[in-house]
Amino acid sequence: MINAAVAQLAEQGTCNSQVVGSSPIGGSSWLFQSSLSSKMSEEKSRLRKDVENIPEHKKKLHRSLTKVSMNVSWALRKSDMTKEELAEEIDRPVEWMNRLLGGGINVSLRSLYKLEEALGEKLIDVHEHKGDTDTERDRRRRK
Repeated sequence: MINAAVAQLAEQGTCNSQVVGSSPIGGSSWLFQSSLSSKMSEEKSRLRKDVENIPEHKKKLHRSLTKVSMNVSWALRKSDMTKEELAEEIDRPVEWMNRLLGGGINVSLRSLYKLEEALGEKLIDVHEHKGDTDTERDRRRRK
């Protein structure tokens, strides 16, 4: 059975099988090294380098969008609504909702507020500055 699987993979060109050791499996001793695993390793290395080159502000934005997506998904599961019903409630197409839940959309604050209202859940926390108001700051500058 293993011999047939190795032969099939080698025939398809997805595996460059080589005997690199022995391990008794059902009377056969096959352990093969796949050229596919080395290609995957090269691809992972390339992706790591690509990620290192992404500016920090873009990484932060991606993390934030992922959190929003997860919060919407969590709130939707808690509610009795389907994503189709939620999309209709906030006047958005279902495709938009799919992209949102997949983390592939930059959501406006207006849309977030509509989502919060429809789901009855707080999705993000916008911190308010507790310092001076503009008028107090202006008064101090004039002195």
